[in-house]
Amino acid sequence: MSNCANLFQPTGTCIVRGLTATAATRLVLENGAILRLNPAANAKLLTISANGVQINGTGTLDCNDVIGSGSPEPIFAQGISGLTIRDLTIENSANYGIHTVDCSQVIINNATLFNCALYSIALYTTAQSTQDYEITNCRVDRSNVAYDSTGAYHSIAILNTNSAFTTSHGLIEGNLCIGKYNASGDGIGITLFCTSGQAFLDWDINGNSIENGYFGISVGQGYAISVVGNSVYNHKAYGIEIVSAQASSCTGNSILGGSVSTHGIVVDSTGSLAPSVAVAVAANSVEGCTTAGIYLAAYAYRCAVTGNTIEQTSGSGLLMNSGGTNVASGNIIDGAGSATGSGIDGTSSLSLRITGNILSGWSAGTPMTNIDSTSSFLNNGYPVGSVAWTPGSIGSGLSVGTVVTTTGSEPGDISVPTWSTTLPAGVSINASANTNNSQVNIVNSTNGNVTIAAGTAHVAIWRP
Repeated sequence: MSNCANLFQPTGTCIVRGLTATAATRLVLENGAILRLNPAANAKLLTISANGVQINGTGTLDCNDVIGSGSPEPIFAQGISGLTIRDLTIENSANYGIHTVDCSQVIINNATLFNCALYSIALYTTAQSTQDYEITNCRVDRSNVAYDSTGAYHSIAILNTNSAFTTSHGLIEGNLCIGKYNASGDGIGITLFCTSGQAFLDWDINGNSIENGYFGISVGQGYAISVVGNSVYNHKAYGIEIVSAQASSCTGNSILGGSVSTHGIVVDSTGSLAPSVAVAVAANSVEGCTTAGIYLAAYAYRCAVTGNTIEQTSGSGLLMNSGGTNVASGNIIDGAGSATGSGIDGTSSLSLRITGNILSGWSAGTPMTNIDSTSSFLNNGYPVGSVAWTPGSIGSGLSVGTVVTTTGSEPGDISVPTWSTTLPAGVSINASANTNNSQVNIVNSTNGNVTIAAGTAHVAIWRP
């Protein structure tokens, strides 16, 4: 494939022992064309060693499940710039699907990858800084992979093995990743991973759908990383993990856990990595995770968790552990009536600001717990109480009362009552909070008797 501007393969199967592009080339596989690796070959199907190579068309690259010391795989490129892969089907690789090392300006669009045993798409930075990646509108299906029982292999992996070099300016958007998982940690849908340090700069992970992964998305170890509008379904451990990231965001994502999904969104780091600082977690929807809906783990600082909707049937809605100076504001956190944890748990966190959250349904748990004395609370509501009641006749200047169960309330909380129908002029309702219940009174301030028909008293508890 040297000194050829254009190569076309028509419909039909061509069996080769491996091809190498040594000059700028455009290879087009037309609809129905199959370029297949010879079963006796111990080589890569396509090796790219020149800049400006394009591999297009709706045909198929088939690595024929060849296993050998030459690491047979469909596409391998190293140290080049300007690689474009569009519209292809890539399948049956015992190794990688698309594999690049130290390449820049890589575009992968509308490709389908099936049955690629190692990382389906793996873009490495090892010995020089790389930049400008686009992986868009691809379908990566690992549901039938037969070779990953002991490894940790993923659908789309951006990997940096030397943080002295950066991996910058990337877009991963609109992809569907259908994964599998095992006890080793296999099956991350999309990951940015550096073996040490922080190497990633300016990456957007937008609008992808991840199904059945061990983790849905695990990204970080850098700056200005944006995870927006993704859907994660039936993950095993973390839906989305933001690790060792700074000035980054996780917004507008939807996470629906399965029966073994532990966490929805996790912001974390480790003692050997830089902390996660100034990460915004906003407007996400998280449901069905067993341990925590949103978890600010160790080494998460100055992060803001705002406007999220979380529903838990066990564990905690928002767990903030070992970090500090984090904000939780305007979240709706529902324990679904059976959660055994807490709406907000501030275990080992310092200087939290918890404002304007709505916590409900924690009948077997507590709305808030383990909040350090250095933290502040303001206007956090727990709409946890209502009772059917017939107040009946109330004399002038008198009142009648009832008790509403408000699990988690304490003396000193602000109890805000409402009545299910409009009360007559001159008749009011008030309430006061006690331990796990509230006293509700309807007061007649008119000059005559009034009769209040059957209705429902509702109470919201706010903690100043």
